[in-house]
Amino acid sequence: MTKRHGYIFRLNNRVWLGSKPPNLRDELNRVLEYEAKAKAISQSNLPGRTVSYPNSVVAEVYTATLANGVSVSIHRHGLIVYDFTEVSPHDKELTTPAEEARLEAERLKFMNGHALCIHSALLRIERRGHQLNRVRRDDVIRFDNGGGSGLARATLDLSPQDTEDFAWYDRPWILGTPVIEEATAVLNTALTCDESRTLDLLSLLSEAMEARQEANHALALVAGWTVCEFLLGREWKNYIAERRILPGAEWRIEVNSERKRGLTGRDFTAKVLGEVLSLEGRIPFDLYQQLEKARAARNKWLHEMKWPAPSASWEATFGAQLFLNHSLGLKLLVAR
Repeated sequence: MTKRHGYIFRLNNRVWLGSKPPNLRDELNRVLEYEAKAKAISQSNLPGRTVSYPNSVVAEVYTATLANGVSVSIHRHGLIVYDFTEVSPHDKELTTPAEEARLEAERLKFMNGHALCIHSALLRIERRGHQLNRVRRDDVIRFDNGGGSGLARATLDLSPQDTEDFAWYDRPWILGTPVIEEATAVLNTALTCDESRTLDLLSLLSEAMEARQEANHALALVAGWTVCEFLLGREWKNYIAERRILPGAEWRIEVNSERKRGLTGRDFTAKVLGEVLSLEGRIPFDLYQQLEKARAARNKWLHEMKWPAPSASWEATFGAQLFLNHSLGLKLLVAR
């Protein structure tokens, strides 16, 4: 059997994935009973004692192989398993710590992109938001085994959850299968579009959204504007490339290498790019207006050190969402 390797991540929110069962309260009672036992065992420091989640809780409710070859399986109680066996080398095959760190960073970007797509799909389909789950190194567990159904239970037993917050009990958070399917579709679009840095951009937007949740509006503003400015430059380069040959005169080069250096130099600021791209119809007017708001807020922070208000970080985050949807054909929606 081929040994599998990858990462396991659990959504922070107390969640029931898939369709709502008729006896949800009974199922949740069983979860609470498990977590109380698991907490008691973890506090007793007695070796060799474990408890197991009910099978209905760790049941696999959705599987998919994404466009980049990563296999994803999602389990009932918010557990997501990412299998990278088919797309990247085994960690033990890496020769240097730097290679391992680089690969780990790439995988975390991928997982953060997926988490962002789940957040967006929940807003778009069910019209309700939740706290964004941003994935960090300490949030995941590596696995290296034969895979299979025992994987979920073994992992859940490793990290019993705190049982003191039961706000989910009376209003359980149901994440329906259509939300998971929508998230997969958006992520596949991101993986197959013509921009190689898409996962970087999704991870930056995720970072901006998390910063807003934590009232770190300076970080949210800078991260969101970084996405906007990158996409502005991308649109500008595409525009210059399409204007290289004079329309109607294929024999005449309108933008040669010397002119291109001037058109992509420091004189062509984000303000200038936005104005020209808007007038040329390359970006819609509402996106242009949003970029102007975000750019003004970014300049006040970086050049005048005027601390960003919550509205300023929103302008950049929302601008990044609009630009990603326009430029890369995504269907993202971020919570305000």
